[in-house]
Order: sequence, then structure tokens, then C-alpha cells
Amino acid sequence: MMAHWKERDHWLSNEVLFARNEIWDGERFKELSWFWNPEARWVIPALCPNCKQVVGSQSIKDELGLSPETHIEEHYECSISIQCPNCYLRFEHKPKVTSGGPRNIALIGHWDGWQPFSTSCKHSCGAIEVSIATMKKSDRCSTEEVYVSGFVPSYLLPNKCPISLDPFLEILVKELEDLFVNGMEVEYTGSSEGLPPGKIVIRCILLLWTGDYPAQAQVGKFIQGGIRPCRRCNVVGAQGSESTHYYYGNYRYHSRYPSDERDLNMFVQTMKDIECEDRPTVHATMARESGFTGLSILHRLYAAYGFNILKDLTFDAMHDVTLNIIHHHLLRYLEAGILSRNEIDGYVHASTISEAVTMAKHRDVAYQSILVGGKKYTSLSTHEVTEVFRVLKKQQLKHFTLAVIQAPSIYMSQHGFGGTLYRVGEHVRVSDDAGELSVAKIDAILAVNIEEEYHLLLKGEEYAQSVTETGDSRIHTSSENPFVESTSSMIFFPCKSIVRKVMLFPDPDHLHDPYMYVVIDHQRPFIPLNKEAVIVPHFPEAGDMVCVRGTIGNEVYFAHIQSVNKNSNTCQVYFYGNDPGHPSISASKYKRLKLQETVHWSSILGTAKGQFIGHYWVA
Repeated sequence: MMAHWKERDHWLSNEVLFARNEIWDGERFKELSWFWNPEARWVIPALCPNCKQVVGSQSIKDELGLSPETHIEEHYECSISIQCPNCYLRFEHKPKVTSGGPRNIALIGHWDGWQPFSTSCKHSCGAIEVSIATMKKSDRCSTEEVYVSGFVPSYLLPNKCPISLDPFLEILVKELEDLFVNGMEVEYTGSSEGLPPGKIVIRCILLLWTGDYPAQAQVGKFIQGGIRPCRRCNVVGAQGSESTHYYYGNYRYHSRYPSDERDLNMFVQTMKDIECEDRPTVHATMARESGFTGLSILHRLYAAYGFNILKDLTFDAMHDVTLNIIHHHLLRYLEAGILSRNEIDGYVHASTISEAVTMAKHRDVAYQSILVGGKKYTSLSTHEVTEVFRVLKKQQLKHFTLAVIQAPSIYMSQHGFGGTLYRVGEHVRVSDDAGELSVAKIDAILAVNIEEEYHLLLKGEEYAQSVTETGDSRIHTSSENPFVESTSSMIFFPCKSIVRKVMLFPDPDHLHDPYMYVVIDHQRPFIPLNKEAVIVPHFPEAGDMVCVRGTIGNEVYFAHIQSVNKNSNTCQVYFYGNDPGHPSISASKYKRLKLQETVHWSSILGTAKGQFIGHYWVA
């Protein structure tokens, strides 16, 4: 539980010098660094003697007349009169001051429901759990370090009632308030990480709350959809004329002009009003228009140390499409040696993909390829047999036994995140012995038995890199993907030489009769390292100088937008160039051409970098 203290340089420093691998590498942990920093002094909140809820440190500091620059004393002998913001009781309180403690604990909360029986029924249940945030994630994510705070009999809860979880969360929140204000005295018999033994007071906070989208909406009392569906920004949805659903479009506009963030203090009263509203129709209308179904019980922790239910209830990362894709590519990048793992000799067959996935998980074939689908015996020509022996690097015998089994697909459990299914007719990247990558189309998937030893091979059409007249590799300008051409030759290659799937798109200049194709390498094992490598659809406005993709040769042009037609997604522009007949980007200084032309938004690559000097555009 002291892993965060071992890496305290990551969050006590004002500079970000480390890769963000752990939870204490984030900004929120740094904001709460005073909680663990022994050199930080802070006023302990008070507990109301009537309702037992927290009266925040800021209220106490205001009564003491302390500004942020004022030095905090060790003790305050005088008592002050403070008022509870919940029950409005005014009581006497003697302020107390403490320092941050490296042994203090931060928790991560989680709520989710499940079906306790094998079939779906109304008798569902759920659990409120916590884990320790100050442990390394490799230890924190083990089942031994997940602590159940309480079981919830979900099937007994009122349907769609936002206060259903409050009685179960009340116990946890009340204990967190007490542990933060009063702490728990613990005696350490030995030193740890340079900290001396002895009796100390350990305090505890809830750092964040996790869960899937419906669970977060239940705990935070957020609506799932509606006019304002996002709890962090003020994006507004639009309802279709013939539908009751709300849609959230204008991505180009929101990319350029993000919506304002929501301020919790501006919505607390709205949440309270919705919480107190007992008329169902009025409650539903208020929730739909505001995005809240009430005030979460976790908001009580805001007075203690600033727990913000709008930000500290995390997004549903597990079901987020973007994160899944990034995770997929990062795994490939980090496991760069995946193709060097030895496969088990022989072949395994499964009737369906689900059966193949089960076999890969529950048998000792975690890195073996599995044939999937209907199989049949086939034969090879004399030339093909010779080619098979060459690929397998075996000396062809005068007499040998040969059996060939063909299948429509093959499941590679070691590829990607959760395995990949390759089918006949798909295109793949293939690696040779030297590590060079080529492209092939799968025409047949074979299990070849030579002298009672099986070898999994693929037969396919080879594609070669397309080159220009000068001998340079031909590259698609806007996507920077290579062009390839069919060699019309059939090759054999081991299934273990497959690197990943690719797609071939016909040459945009010869769509009807293509002789070369653009390689769409959507599973490439890297992600862009800077924002310039990511192309975001541009939202154009009058006055923008933009880069426009041409229709011939993938050339790029400068264009100055004069007007925008949002109905047709087009712009009226003046092109800038040196040659009126060929205004391509070939120099650094450009003048406006005479003719005004129409450009579709899809042709705009982004904002051009440069400035106007007189009547010229200087890139």
C-alpha cells in the first residue's frame, strides 16, 4: 500500500517527467498530494453533532479569517461558531490542523450488478466494492485485493428509482467521512520506506469511482441520454422529427469549438430540486433537460476534500471504442516478439469460431492456430508439392506420404487482443525470414501432413510493392500508405508468417479498372506519436486558409474560403498558387488565382500553416 510513496517524485513534482503508468501519475492525484505530503499543513473538517455530515475546511478557514497565503498554526486554542450546511445547526468547534501522511489510504469504488443464476431473470444482485489506489495496479487488480463493501439485492429495488442505491452507499460514505475527519490510530512496529515506527493516525479518502455506463449513471444519478447527456460538458442533443431518440452530431464543429465544461457548483441546487421532486412527470422532464436524476450521496465527500461527482466518476473505459482500439495496437507494439513464439506441431480443428476461442482458452494450445469451419481433403500438383517442401525447408524425398486438409478459415489465438480469424479471400501482411513484409491474398488454408507431421500453410496470390519510373516506392499522398500490384503468382507460406490483416483499396485514379491498390493497414502495430499525424475532419469557416486534396495525382492545394454552405457541405474558395494553370504547392509564396471554385468539405485536409503578407500567402 506504499507503492505511491516509492514513486513520490511522480506526483510531488510540478513537472510531468514520467510515463503515466500508474494512477498517481495523473493530475487528480497530484491535486490531492497534500493528503500524503508530510510537509503540507491543512485544516481538518468538522462533523456536525446533529446530522453527522462534514462541515468543510473552507467554512472553518473563513471563520478563522484565513486566506490561502496565511500560515496555518499547529493548534488553535479558541473555539469558533460554525453552521452545518445540511441541517443548518450552529455549533461550537475547535479547529484542528494536521499534516499529510504517506501511509494514508486512497480507495477506488466500484458498483456493478450480475445474474447469480445461469439464466436471465429478475433475481439479479450486485456488489459495492473498493480497492486500494495506493497499490500498484498489477497488485490492486488481483481478486485478493478487491474488498466487498456490501451486497445489493437489485431485484428488490424500485424500478428506475434514482435513490435505490443510497441506503447501501450510506454506510460506505459515512465511514469515509469519519476516517477522513477522525482517522484511525494504528501502531507500526517496523519502519517502511524510511518512515519510522510508532503510533500514527491513518486517514482515508475515496479517490474515484468506476463502473460501466449504466452503473455510473445509477451511482452519480445521471440520465442515460436526454437533451444534455454528458455530465462533463454542455453538449445539447437534437430530437428527430419522427423519433423519440436524441442525437448528438456536429462533430466537426465540436472538434473545433468544444462545449463548455460543467461547473458542479452551478448544478448542485438543480440536483437538489430534482431529488426533492416527487411528481413523476415533472421529475422526468427536469432530468431530461438537465441530465441529472438527483443529487448523488457521494457529493457529501465534496465538503471533505473536493470529491467531484462530475469528474471523479470516471468514464466507462472498458466499453469505450477508442480505448479498445488503442489497447489493441499497444499490445501489438509492446509484444513485438509475438511472431517468434513457437507453435505446437500438429493442427486443431473447430466447427465454429466460438468453439475455437474456447479451445484456445481451456486447452494447452494458447499459441496454436486452429482450423475453423467445414474441412475437406484436397490434392496438390507436382509443382505445388515442390514449392511446399521449399517453403518448409525440407529435402524432398523420393517416396513419402502426403495428405492435405483444406479449411475456409483459421483462428490465430496469439494475434491481437483475443485472437484473430483469417478467412479465404482476405488480404494479409506476411513476414519472410529476413523480417521483410509483403502482401498476399489468401486463396486456400491447408494442413499438410508429410510423413505423419502436420504443417499449417496458406496458399495465396502475391502482391509486390509498386514503384515509380525512378524506382521509388509509390505512396498514396493523403494516407501515406504504399501501393501494391498483383504479381499473378501463387505462393505458399506458413501460417505463423502472417503478421496481421490488411485491406486493399483500388487506385482512386483508376477505380473502374485498377492495376494497383492502396494498402489499408488498419492493424499496424503503432499509433501516431503526435497530433500532427492525426487527421481530424475540419469544420470550415469563411476566412480560413486550408489545404485541399486534389483529384489528380493526390496533389495538395492552398485555398482561401469565401463562404460556407452547411446544407451541401461545400465551400466557395479562391485557390492560391504560382501558376494559374497548375496551382500546386511547390514554393513558399503564393498569389490568389482569379476563378472562384466550389470545394466539398471532404476534400479539406485541415488548416494551412502560414500568414498573409500583403496580397500574398506565405507558407
